[in-house]
Amino acid sequence: MNRMNVYYPTTDCTGIAYRAEGSQLDNEVNYVWSSAPGRYFIINQESGIQQLILHSYTEINFDQLICRVSDESNTFVKLDPINLPFTEPATSPLQLKYQ
Repeated sequence: MNRMNVYYPTTDCTGIAYRAEGSQLDNEVNYVWSSAPGRYFIINQESGIQQLILHSYTEINFDQLICRVSDESNTFVKLDPINLPFTEPATSPLQLKYQ
């Protein structure tokens, strides 16, 4: 699963999670995003794109989640944390069934 940096309004990587807005946002609203194994998010479609200055972000380094302090001014979308019904690595092929 691809990893992404998650940005926060605090200096300790806590609080509301955000993702830097990308050019393919319309195609990405149904994606599951991950910042580290066991940490999954979806885009909050109701909040829209926001111009913000955020103060920390998480990044993955050799499977270790690291909090970096840095003021980032950009357009961001809010993320909602979710739980997945499996652990990584998922066995292929992965099948999702809607009930």
